[in-house]
Amino acid sequence: MKYCLSFAVILTFMTGCNDASKDLSIAKKMIKPLINAQCGQELDQSKLWNVSTYLMTASNKLQLHKEVCACVAEHAFTDISSQDLMRAIIDEDLKHQLIQKAVLNSVKACILQIKPSSKDE
Repeated sequence: MKYCLSFAVILTFMTGCNDASKDLSIAKKMIKPLINAQCGQELDQSKLWNVSTYLMTASNKLQLHKEVCACVAEHAFTDISSQDLMRAIIDEDLKHQLIQKAVLNSVKACILQIKPSSKDE
């Protein structure tokens, strides 16, 4: 699957798709689900997350988990340059570094942004 996806991206670039914004959009679409998954792993391993959600019901905790990771996936690209994003398509190590950086830089802000609004429910 990974190789098919990489091949499809390379084929897209080779067929004359030189529109930079379209290329970035493809890269973001490829990396966004990975950021979302990494966010979930980071939250599950976080002692702070586990303590702060200890008294929540399972459904409320799951809903907050989804909201935080969706926020992280949306805002993660603000700290990633377009060059790094394009290189991450073909460089697995760089991709993992960028995903980890993006998640760590945005997860705290997203928790603070979403948590107060979740208390009102």
